[in-house]
Amino acid sequence: MKKIISVILACVIAAACLSFVSCSKASIVGKWQGEFSAETMKKMAVADEDFPDIEFTGSVKFSFAFEEDGKYSFQMDGDSMADFWRENIGAMVDLTSKTAGVEISKEDFLSALNLADENEFAEYMRDSMTGPEQTGTYSYADGVLTIDGEETRVELSSDKLVIVEVIKSAEGEETLDKSWLPLTLKKIG
Repeated sequence: MKKIISVILACVIAAACLSFVSCSKASIVGKWQGEFSAETMKKMAVADEDFPDIEFTGSVKFSFAFEEDGKYSFQMDGDSMADFWRENIGAMVDLTSKTAGVEISKEDFLSALNLADENEFAEYMRDSMTGPEQTGTYSYADGVLTIDGEETRVELSSDKLVIVEVIKSAEGEETLDKSWLPLTLKKIG
């Protein structure tokens, strides 16, 4: 009797493990959304050690879509990008003033960019930073997500993808600042 129970238990455990493995590989397929925090956006815009007192607020959304055929697409969300820069125009004016070494008004800042107001600035930044959808190839196995040659260690569940470590940058690419890690994406489709 104990032997039969042990065999049944072993079969159940094996089936559960196989189910988990196949589910994990398939669960990356779909659409995922994440957000770059204000701190991450600051690191993309300025060297923190040069301007430690410049403060950004808000966040910018982005999405990945992973297809079953090994292709992906990436897109920054234009609306959240515009909102972010509309909210942070004062920080950019401060940054420009500190870089130039002279006090610059928001009006002078906008005029130098040939922009009429904060909305035009937000649209200008959105258009320059979102760009067209990026596409390429990916693979996923054993907790390693490789996107166009860049390997990242990830934790994956049915509704959450967490990028925890950049293992290897893509060939010919400089190593990225890893202070934005971990980065959590939620499955949206």
